[in-house]
Amino acid sequence: MSTLRDIGESGFIDRIVALLSASPEVIEGPGDDCAVLRVGDRTLLVTCDLSMENVHFRRGAAAPEDLGWKAAAAGLSDIAAMGGVPQFLLTSVAAPAETDADELEGICRGVVDVAQHCGAVVVGGDVTRSTGGIVLDVMVIGEAPEGRFRLRSGAKPGDMLAVTGWPGRSAAGFEAEERGIDAPTLVRAHYRPEPRIREGRWLCARDDVHAMIDVSDGVVQDAGHLAERSGLGVAMTSASVAADPELAALCAETGRSIQDYVFTGGEAYELAFAIDPATCGKALAAFREEFGLPVVILGEFSDAFNGVLIDGEAPTERGYEHF
Repeated sequence: MSTLRDIGESGFIDRIVALLSASPEVIEGPGDDCAVLRVGDRTLLVTCDLSMENVHFRRGAAAPEDLGWKAAAAGLSDIAAMGGVPQFLLTSVAAPAETDADELEGICRGVVDVAQHCGAVVVGGDVTRSTGGIVLDVMVIGEAPEGRFRLRSGAKPGDMLAVTGWPGRSAAGFEAEERGIDAPTLVRAHYRPEPRIREGRWLCARDDVHAMIDVSDGVVQDAGHLAERSGLGVAMTSASVAADPELAALCAETGRSIQDYVFTGGEAYELAFAIDPATCGKALAAFREEFGLPVVILGEFSDAFNGVLIDGEAPTERGYEHF
């Protein structure tokens, strides 16, 4: 008998995908950040994300509204990774009968808040009893205007790997909270991540951006997904990691390096993308001017090898793995 620990998340997904049938309305099925569906003359993006108590969050560690925001931000970030526009959310909630109703309402209010923040609305869901902790399942429906979207599979040999914003801050915020270290900016990055909707639309509009993904499981893991889906390898260098003063301050307390947080820290919800080397310099400068947000080149895609290399070596840590 094979257990989920034996085969891992990817192995189990492969089993489920083998059960699925095709449809002419499905432009892109499992394997990307969203399913891409043709509905009449529209191109819809659909995704869902589960958040479980004591796996993804701990009650009492943050305000209920923060927990709801974080849970829904994951799906909204998937829409951003495809270059789409989120429109509707459905939220299903399971909770023990003894759960404080005000607390659960606060969690749901956080879902509503981040949906509105991203220009979407919550239109329904389901509520049921749980025999364990609280479980949230958030489904997000968006659209790819003019049928334009980005997949993970479009990277080309020689493309640069670029990452927006502040990868690593969310994971650092979680560790700071666990250790009782005062780092409010990092803790906010963990509980109130910013889905990069506008940034994703801007990048998707460019022909020189060939592939994109959101950083949910760490840069190493997610850059590896871009490379694998594109049939390539990706080589990164630790010297390319930007000096983040917030991370530097925490590193002085924890003894870890900035690279540790950036390469393997999950739940950042920044965007990683493959961009043409001939235009990336001007493109990234224009991005910084447009959004006032950092964006750095961390590596290069290649057809000379498969997988991920950091400073020429296979990384020993790859980021978050379920099971």
